Amino acid sequence: TRVLKVRMHELLGMITEAAVAGGGDLEALLDLNTAHFNEITGMQELPELKKWLATAVTQAVANVATTHKDRSATLCARARQFILEHYSQPLSVQDVARAIQISPSYFKHLFRQEGGQTFTEFLAKTRIEKAKELLLKSERNITEVAFEVGFEDSNYFSTVFRKLEGIPPSQYRKNISSQEP
Repeated sequence: TRVLKVRMHELLGMITEAAVAGGGDLEALLDLNTAHFNEITGMQELPELKKWLATAVTQAVANVATTHKDRSATLCARARQFILEHYSQPLSVQDVARAIQISPSYFKHLFRQEGGQTFTEFLAKTRIEKAKELLLKSERNITEVAFEVGFEDSNYFSTVFRKLEGIPPSQYRKNISSQEP
């Protein structure tokens, strides 16, 4: 079992390297590594070593998965924040991806996976929510509101507004103003 333990130490090093290369948390993996080295030293039987190996691999994979999930959530939060700060400007997938420093194709995949909606859907909903605020708080006409929230065409704005709210913006304004005391 001595030779097997040496090989297990080598394998543990390779597993740790692979986990770090895959985005795992270096410090957490090194802590696991230290604990595993101590465990291996005390083991005497082959079944015990096999069980340990399965556990070590599972823990390394879990560390990478957790780190990846945390990174994905952080990137999506940064993307949403960027969109909320720049919704009134012309925005593309490329603009947001560049701002959070990832590729456009990865951004599209990640945003949909993490947020359950596409970039286009999120941007449209954000713009419509901002438009609803303007329709309530200002006397601007529909075209001015459309341009102010980032739509380049007021007809398209009305179409998107109707699709998301079920009524055109002019009707929305009338309904809300008729409800005011």
